[in-house]
Amino acid sequence: MPDLDRVVTLGDISLRLVAADAAGAAALELSVGPAGVSAPGAAAPVGTVRAGGAAPTLPERPPDQVYDDRRVWLEHDDLLFLDLTGVVARSGPTTATIGGGPGRELAALGIRRLFLCAVGHLLGFQDRLLVHGGAVVVDGRTVLVLGESGRGKSTVALAALEQGWPVLSDDLVILRRAEDGIDVAGVPRPPTVPTDLQAEVEGAARPVADDPRGRAQLAPDVLTGGFHRVGAVVVVGHGSEPLGELAPVAGRHVHLVLVGSFPAASHPDQLRRAHPVFAELTRLPSWALRHGTDAARRLASTAAAIRGLSLAATRR
Repeated sequence: MPDLDRVVTLGDISLRLVAADAAGAAALELSVGPAGVSAPGAAAPVGTVRAGGAAPTLPERPPDQVYDDRRVWLEHDDLLFLDLTGVVARSGPTTATIGGGPGRELAALGIRRLFLCAVGHLLGFQDRLLVHGGAVVVDGRTVLVLGESGRGKSTVALAALEQGWPVLSDDLVILRRAEDGIDVAGVPRPPTVPTDLQAEVEGAARPVADDPRGRAQLAPDVLTGGFHRVGAVVVVGHGSEPLGELAPVAGRHVHLVLVGSFPAASHPDQLRRAHPVFAELTRLPSWALRHGTDAARRLASTAAAIRGLSLAATRR
């Protein structure tokens, strides 16, 4: 019997998750969160993700792409990844397999690190784009929040929760094309937020174990489900002024950030699928938000900035 075997829904796509051992089960649970469990009557899974156990076999040739933390091979529709932990993933149109690694802890870490790449590639064949980003809804307008890890996406989510605004995700979203725009849904794993901002958010939070950034994990039910039409884009970062700064940003910069936030970008076919979606997003009102240095006022200034950009987008 596998350690884990269940169906989850990411956006509107159902996937079967199967773990061969405890390391795989722990990594998959952390990757999608308990809120990802499909309800009775959900659509049949279109693909399977297997984690744990032996590593997939790598090609006997040099990698096609080399990054600081991974190596990538392209084989027709498939992508293969070698993580610096020694974990290997192979992902194709309907199946992703992630395994290997020296010891349970490194194996679980490597599976989590490659989960986004493997699942993002699989979802691309369903015309769904998995992107490293967040999304919040302000006065009925959905704002897509982009930025590298540690740049402040979770701060935006925390500011929104404190204001009572719906939050779709603080870290991972799924994009799909609609007839008249781009829709976004959050991947429903619990948000991890900074603890130094004196936030007042309903529900219990627990510290994230061994987290160098000292974050806390909120309950998964703080997130809002479903797809929402994207109305504006914000690229977050850290500024040098006490309060946050907001400035318009060019569409070409948004496009570059989107490509860098797209884990499946290693495959040229996935980039071809993504470019029309990204291009449409670059035509939306877009801003750069630089978080202020004053931690005591950061949430308030972030909320004011997000509300301000939403109002500005409404006037355009």
